[in-house]
Amino acid sequence: SDLLDASSWTSTNELSYDTSWIAEDGKIFKQWLEGNVVVDPQGNIVNVLRVDENTYGGVSAIARVTSSTKLTFDSQKDIINLPGGGKKYTLRYDSISKKYWTLTNVEFDQDRNASHSGIYNKGIHTGLLRNRLVLLSSDDLRTWIQVDTLLSSNNPFFHGFQYLDWQIDGNDLVAVSRMAYDRHDGLPERQHDANYFTFHRFADFRNKK
Repeated sequence: SDLLDASSWTSTNELSYDTSWIAEDGKIFKQWLEGNVVVDPQGNIVNVLRVDENTYGGVSAIARVTSSTKLTFDSQKDIINLPGGGKKYTLRYDSISKKYWTLTNVEFDQDRNASHSGIYNKGIHTGLLRNRLVLLSSDDLRTWIQVDTLLSSNNPFFHGFQYLDWQIDGNDLVAVSRMAYDRHDGLPERQHDANYFTFHRFADFRNKK
């Protein structure tokens, strides 16, 4: 159908979130956003969304598409642990390995309590820890394994490898990153405010190389 014709489109119900879905240890389910629509192992369409939660950071949610007009979500079953799942990521299925893959900004413990003069003199919340880029895989979308750390910096305040989109190119994974890093004229304003757009090739990614 004509994508520019509004009558070509149908809409599901709207799903609202509840901040109490995550409540222990000071965690709050602030919002869900920037999802990834994929087919799950059972052949159903799901939307795997990042969850904005600034204490832990490794949370995502799975909303299920049960018809062209129906979305469902069970807060007891469909909130999952996904390292780095609190920041935008791209998730795809690979038919060769029969796994789901993603690149995320996993939170390393040494960065969690870091502080810096200026805007980060009281520390940095997990939503802005973007200085580590990690490759993850899963067989079922719910249990995720950290395969390898691909890019890493000890400066969480001004370095960020973020908003990556990627594709599979033969045995390699190719990606583009909105990156914040040193330049000849100095540092970016902060890690969120990127000053580069970079291309990366991660060779033979299925074999952990």
